Amino acid sequence: MVPLDAAPRGLSSGSVRGILALAWPQVLTLGAQFLVAATDVVVAGRIGGEVQACLGLVSVSVFCFLVVVTALCGGAVPILSQSLGAGLRRRAGRYAVFVLLLALGAGLASALAFSLFRGAFLALLQVPQDLAPVAGRFLGAYLYALPFYHLLLAGNAVFQGFGRVRAPLWSMGLVAACNAVLDFGLGLGLWGLPRWGGQGLAWATVASVGAGAGLNLWLLCRAGLLRGGLPPRAWVRRAWRPLARYAWPVGLAQVLWQGSHLALFAILAALPGGGVDVLAAFAAGMRIEGVLSMPAFALGLTASILVGRALGARRRTQAMAVALRVLALGGVVLGLGALALWGLRGPILAAAVPAAAVRAHCETYLAYALWAAPFAGAAAIMAGAMTGAGATRHVMFAQGLTGWLVKLPLAWLLGHAASGGAPGIWAALLAAQVCHFLLLLFALLRLDWRGRALRPGPGPG
Repeated sequence: MVPLDAAPRGLSSGSVRGILALAWPQVLTLGAQFLVAATDVVVAGRIGGEVQACLGLVSVSVFCFLVVVTALCGGAVPILSQSLGAGLRRRAGRYAVFVLLLALGAGLASALAFSLFRGAFLALLQVPQDLAPVAGRFLGAYLYALPFYHLLLAGNAVFQGFGRVRAPLWSMGLVAACNAVLDFGLGLGLWGLPRWGGQGLAWATVASVGAGAGLNLWLLCRAGLLRGGLPPRAWVRRAWRPLARYAWPVGLAQVLWQGSHLALFAILAALPGGGVDVLAAFAAGMRIEGVLSMPAFALGLTASILVGRALGARRRTQAMAVALRVLALGGVVLGLGALALWGLRGPILAAAVPAAAVRAHCETYLAYALWAAPFAGAAAIMAGAMTGAGATRHVMFAQGLTGWLVKLPLAWLLGHAASGGAPGIWAALLAAQVCHFLLLLFALLRLDWRGRALRPGPGPG
């Protein structure tokens, strides 16, 4: 019987078998995350509009408070994979403990800051007065989940850095299962549980994320990945610099992407007639094409792990070969997936988008988005490969440039100035994805992104 936390075979060779062995558990892990969000949306819709509105506020709030741990995880995976590729298991073990401690500290600090400045935060989000009391209570419960969220994500990153991608699948599967049971139980009062409404959804999140974080810690201890204990202070003084160098561009890239996304919503909302149907179509279309983002992100993380291992072992040629192999495999998978979604768009839209006006806009959106999907997926894979090498600044610059200098100006120009409406904005999104792909392809083929990897020594050992 294969242990839940075991690393797949073929990890060091970067073979197609090894790539697929790394990728499929991560696809299922992302699917479990999708189920958590979908369950919350379904149950919130049955409770009422106020809870649905609060759920939207939660998604924005959680993103704001998870930027630090997202950056930390983005730096942890390449450092761990490079260390293991170099045969420095002690360094990898120390970094694993260090990352978890930093994540716990960031989670506690986020919870404390949110509890102290909750009113100011709600004012910053411009929450309507009639919704503010409900939102305050709703978000107040979520602050208890922040330390668990940080530990869950950091634990997943540690497992991924070690190539043990099945453990996050089990922890996220537990989160999805607990969240579904408690959402329907505490939110709607099923199975003899008290009906707490929106508060039930919040406490379901706290309990399910806490269970997932606890399982992760148990699996980490079981696998012996925390056996090194607390790293020495002298080691920490040397170790934090490489981690910070890899991590801060990841966090800034997330901020840039989220900011450009919010600005795009404003451009859509400013269309003649208020753009309500267009916004609804955009939201529905993103959920549909999001099916393709799961294999894209999984393959990107796979490339990050394999490239990091190869560069840690000083095999630069193998690192490039692995990156191109994952890119080719992703192109085939995403191209076929986009064709399949386009062929099934009729029944999918009929089931997911009942309003005829919204459905028409959504079909037009998919006509552009599914063309863009292979480019977006390939960009995610190349970004993963360069992240594995520690070239996170390359990824940040490409994402920031295409988001703020291509996507948004072109969306305003084609959608408003040229009176192209929603189709003009969809065309701008396609053009931005192609530009993002070309920028990263240039960086992959022409820049020395492999030179960003850590040296086996001297340094934190």
